[in-house]
Amino acid sequence: MVLQQTTDRRRIEDALAAGRLSVPDEHGFVHGIYAVCPRDGIRAYPHRTVRAHDVQGHAFAQVVVRCFGCGRSWAATADNIHLS
Repeated sequence: MVLQQTTDRRRIEDALAAGRLSVPDEHGFVHGIYAVCPRDGIRAYPHRTVRAHDVQGHAFAQVVVRCFGCGRSWAATADNIHLS
């Protein structure tokens, strides 16, 4: 299970660096990203993104997610982002 989490984290980091909010798997299915709300445990989906000032202009510097249960918004990091 640790190997899968490491692989997912790497895939999430690569997607954010490329400016994508989803990751395709080896079968062609596309998995969106989400974070889990620390208040109520509900999935929080991307609400707003901030682009990094890189050469290509694609990478995300910040992904803000919003919980639909409690209304809280926060900047998610690759550590607390998951694939659906």
